[in-house]
Amino acid sequence: MITLRHLIVALSILLFTVSTSGQAPKSILGSLWRASVTSMTSDSLWLRANGRYILYDCEINERFYGIFKLVQDTVLLFQESGQYDRQTPERGSRKALFKFLLEGDLLRMIYSQPSLRFPPTTDFDSLFVYRRVKP
Repeated sequence: MITLRHLIVALSILLFTVSTSGQAPKSILGSLWRASVTSMTSDSLWLRANGRYILYDCEINERFYGIFKLVQDTVLLFQESGQYDRQTPERGSRKALFKFLLEGDLLRMIYSQPSLRFPPTTDFDSLFVYRRVKP
């Protein structure tokens, strides 16, 4: 059954998707960011010049793809798919929404809704801080 919440989420996704093309400033376009998970591993986030991103999660060895937008000091990531989505369709949709606060050469996660079926999270530790490694 489609609820009002589902309609609002779908409309938000549509508006976000339509309004993201080419709106990120040149300062973050093409930049690479890393978040240390252990002393030997890290997650990576590449904000590509075309307004799209690739996020590598080292814990599950998977890449995620989507679009990004910078709104003032907040970087919004809308995840569209995962690397293995076609191979494992039973996992369901990998759509997600993430928000990061841009603080110089740091991206600090402030919001995560890793599945549109569950409520968002806003409580994060230092694992969710990405440092710029390539301008």
